[in-house]
Amino acid sequence: MGPADARVGVDTLLKVVPTSMPLPLGATPQLRGLLRLCAGGVLSVAEAAAHLKLPVGVLRILVGDLVKSGHLRAHAGSFDEPGLDLLREVLDGLRDLK
Repeated sequence: MGPADARVGVDTLLKVVPTSMPLPLGATPQLRGLLRLCAGGVLSVAEAAAHLKLPVGVLRILVGDLVKSGHLRAHAGSFDEPGLDLLREVLDGLRDLK
């Protein structure tokens, strides 16, 4: 497990990054499944692991791979003040409701 994977907790929130980049060659069905699942909205690592019936440790590695490839964004789930990126995403989401 790499350093990026160590920062991914069960409460980490996952969101797909809109991109025209294809998935890396040899992307596993689990990797593709995670990306499809997260395309439906924001999910935590724990929720995604449950939906995909995968151990959290495996999911953390998949998340790390998709973050590195630029297909997924991971935000630490916490009760701290929201960061600027999160506030921008909320504002963008509210604008999309129009």
